[in-house]
Amino acid sequence: MRTAVETKDTRLFYTHHLEFHETFIERSGNDLLIGLLKNLRMQSIWHRFSYQYYQEDLEKSFKVHQQILNLYQRKTSTR
Repeated sequence: MRTAVETKDTRLFYTHHLEFHETFIERSGNDLLIGLLKNLRMQSIWHRFSYQYYQEDLEKSFKVHQQILNLYQRKTSTR
């Protein structure tokens, strides 16, 4: 994601964004959440909204994702 931000490559960022969230969703082990989010992703409105958001400010979006990852890493390191 960092490389995508630095090169202002919105498509690459979006690809990594999807992979990032898919990892957290699948590892949640919550079948209801997994099913709901898969259905939501199938709707083109969600994709268009997300893509537009990241086109507007890749740096801001990257920072949010970095914060999520940092919190996850802290939580898992205390187990």
